[in-house]
Amino acid sequence: MKNKLSILIGAISLAAAAGASAQTAVTDPVGYITVTVNGSASGLSFIAPTLVNKIEFAGATSTTTGTTINFSGTPLTAGAYGPGFYVEVSTGGVPGAWSSIASNTANAITTTTDISNGLAAGATVRIRKHVTVGDFFGATNTAGLKSGGEIGVADEVRILDATSKAIKKVFFYDDGSTTGWYDEDFNEAQNLAIPPQQGIFIVRKLATPVSFVRVGSVKTGPTALPVQTGLNIMAVTRAVGASFTLGNSALKTPTGGVQSGAESGAADSIRIAQPNGSLKNYFHYDDGSTAGWYDEDFNEATTVQLKEGTAFILVRKPNTGFVWTVPAEPIAP
Repeated sequence: MKNKLSILIGAISLAAAAGASAQTAVTDPVGYITVTVNGSASGLSFIAPTLVNKIEFAGATSTTTGTTINFSGTPLTAGAYGPGFYVEVSTGGVPGAWSSIASNTANAITTTTDISNGLAAGATVRIRKHVTVGDFFGATNTAGLKSGGEIGVADEVRILDATSKAIKKVFFYDDGSTTGWYDEDFNEAQNLAIPPQQGIFIVRKLATPVSFVRVGSVKTGPTALPVQTGLNIMAVTRAVGASFTLGNSALKTPTGGVQSGAESGAADSIRIAQPNGSLKNYFHYDDGSTAGWYDEDFNEATTVQLKEGTAFILVRKPNTGFVWTVPAEPIAP
């Protein structure tokens, strides 16, 4: 495929395992994308992993109550999945809904948030490892970001917590003898998780841009991404080149999504980085008779692309959030 996505393995293989566990072996297509970080002369870069880690477990649920998902038999290894992993709904319930895992036994998962809505017996879920800073940029900084003995001279990876609005700053430390990913307080950050919805932004200290390749699994199902009131940096979780746009993004649906308005000031703001590093504002226009995507200058914007490997700013105006269900990935045969 064009536009930086290559599918290396194009098949999804399903093989039902024997026994009462109802576990299924699932393999996603594998691909790669090229992620570009702007040079300092072009402003900030908003990027995202897009591709996910492989499926560690897939199986059918027996019963689910609140934050506990149960399975028949003993299909899990007790203690194998903790905060570094998350579970997502593949069928039944709300497809694409996910939660980080707090702990697990041989036949149950305890999640950090409640995704039990509709998860009756027979609904299927998958477990994946969270993408980490080390996964995305490489444990030894194979991405090629500028390193340094302190954050002030290195490229800064900034990760926004959409709920608390706190920003975690991370850099690749190199003093000539010791190297590694650390936050600004010198806490180890190689294993810092980047949640599925989370876009990140880079403060580049060199004028020249840098590009790197991210290899991973192409998630074929929908993804339910929480949007909080105020500032969000949303990851583009689709790896489909030019075919994913504001118009087919499902950011606005007949029953919800972003707040529309007859002017940009009344609507939720979508801010997308341009090739020169500037940010352009878009919104969903609705005056009661005409509706559609426009930029702040009222140019039609239905076909504006949400590119793989990137992120965008979403400023949510109402005091309640919503869940953006990113449509399932189309995979060519």
